[in-house]
Amino acid sequence: MEEIKSEYRSVDISTHSNLTSGKGEYNNYLHFISPKTIEEIINNPIELGFLCAFCESQYSSENVRFVIEVGRFVDSIKRDSTLCKNKLHYKEIDRLTNLSEVDITSLVVPHKGKEVDFGKINEWSSTIVPRSTVIENVISIFDEFISTNAERQICLSTSIIVNTLHRIKNMHLYTFQIFDEALLDPIKTLRKDVLPRFLHSEHYKRLVSHCSHIYPLPSLKEFTFQMPSTAKVLQWPDEKLTLENLRNVDWYVLLHDYILFGQFLKYTQSIVSSENLLCARLSAKYMCLWEAKGYPMKQNTFISLNCSGQPTYIEPSIKSVDIQTQLPDIQSQLPDIPTASSSSNTTRVPSRDKMLFSKKTGNPVKVMTCPPDAQELAWSILRYFILPNSVYEISLSHRKRKDIMESLANPDYHLFDKVVKSVIGALRGNYDSYIRSDYFKNLITVIKTEKEKIAMEKKIEDKKFNSCLPMFR
Repeated sequence: MEEIKSEYRSVDISTHSNLTSGKGEYNNYLHFISPKTIEEIINNPIELGFLCAFCESQYSSENVRFVIEVGRFVDSIKRDSTLCKNKLHYKEIDRLTNLSEVDITSLVVPHKGKEVDFGKINEWSSTIVPRSTVIENVISIFDEFISTNAERQICLSTSIIVNTLHRIKNMHLYTFQIFDEALLDPIKTLRKDVLPRFLHSEHYKRLVSHCSHIYPLPSLKEFTFQMPSTAKVLQWPDEKLTLENLRNVDWYVLLHDYILFGQFLKYTQSIVSSENLLCARLSAKYMCLWEAKGYPMKQNTFISLNCSGQPTYIEPSIKSVDIQTQLPDIQSQLPDIPTASSSSNTTRVPSRDKMLFSKKTGNPVKVMTCPPDAQELAWSILRYFILPNSVYEISLSHRKRKDIMESLANPDYHLFDKVVKSVIGALRGNYDSYIRSDYFKNLITVIKTEKEKIAMEKKIEDKKFNSCLPMFR
């Protein structure tokens, strides 16, 4: 396998965008090797995610968060290769734009909703990357990390802030290099202060343990799959068992019913295109493992996407709840937190890794940690479906892949939401052809046969039970 070497300048994170999404393409940097430099960690999404989790446990995540957000900004710019081709180094552009002679009073700090000079509209050459999106991302990063009242303010000298403002004003020239100089000090801090502690932390031990099961990638023979254990369709009354109703079931029902899922799986296997359906099923199981541990049931991605786009016949037991992207405010379920005024004794303050506060209300909200079985399943989905060149690799943008990898250190309920939307979108075409196939036309026969089989088994069990009754009289 041809090795792909990462090339980066002293602090450039542009190679953080090397991950590709095409079938058969593979990046050598995904192989886990005990890192010795901060650049190696930055250029590996999985390692970067564990570094970020470690920094958050130390309450000093602003530098690594800045690196991650700038990496996402670079990714968004590099979607258009014309913005990166034959690009001069930012220091050379500084010289050409007379940075040393810039009037500081002419520079305006960007804020959301504030009129700022970002250059003329016609100076932005890209038609793939909207200028408005770039401006929005720049303002977001500046507000969160650099401005005076930034929530996660990083330590930067006045000269670097002025230089960054100049580059923002001329973003059509600097494009993805706008924040390159601003990265110098945060990465220096990560290298000298954070990295030595990270390499001796429990987070790093977990990283090594997980990666030891990833590389080399598992083969097809190692893949094990468990079918759904129930079939709600068997409880449908006979008058509801029509091809019209079966065609209009939603994805949630299909993915949790072993008959409906099994027939669709046989069809996708017959056309050698089962990876999206298998990934959707495991993603649904991942969410169910969270719900089994007490995570509030929500109307997830599956319920909102109907197989055929028609009105959905949903089982009465499945309750639809409004979609929420934030954890619920459960202050009423939490014990009273004593304060200094209510008790003269020393009070125990809940640890910040278990308690956060709502930005809207300021009330404490409970943060659930990922169940161990759900975490194990998340890594399994990564190995078989997400990583490039995996045996069931699905079609996914490199940004979505990296988002998942960066979140594996602390996976949440919504980890695979974007994956689900992607695979369900791909499955729509397969489903349209499936409902015209013999596999679907024979579905009612399969259901009735299964009902008869279950009835026969029950009859045999009842007969055995009745034959044993005289022995106990």
